[in-house]
Amino acid sequence: MGFLKRILGGDHRSGGHGGGHDGGHHGSRRGHDARDRDRHGWGRPAPAGDVEANAPLRQLACAGCGALNAADARFCAQCGAAQRGNACGRCHSALAADARFCPSCGTQAG
Repeated sequence: MGFLKRILGGDHRSGGHGGGHDGGHHGSRRGHDARDRDRHGWGRPAPAGDVEANAPLRQLACAGCGALNAADARFCAQCGAAQRGNACGRCHSALAADARFCPSCGTQAG
């Protein structure tokens, strides 16, 4: 008789659709809408870092050869190309010689 009660819903202790591990899944705290349930980190917000979004860069790549140079370098240490005037003053992205605005942040090139 206990088996029939579980199948037909007479036994509410466990089993059936509402029982089992963590109290079932539909409408419970661990259901389809549960937040932060994946043990691998999927669905969790990114941890807040100490880096500011608009923090100036310490290095920037040379537009000619791609080598990393100090952000305030006037010439590339690898190829000798001039570094001033071809980088955005706000985000330090490389600018084309005829660019009027930065393609990364939209700041007017000047």
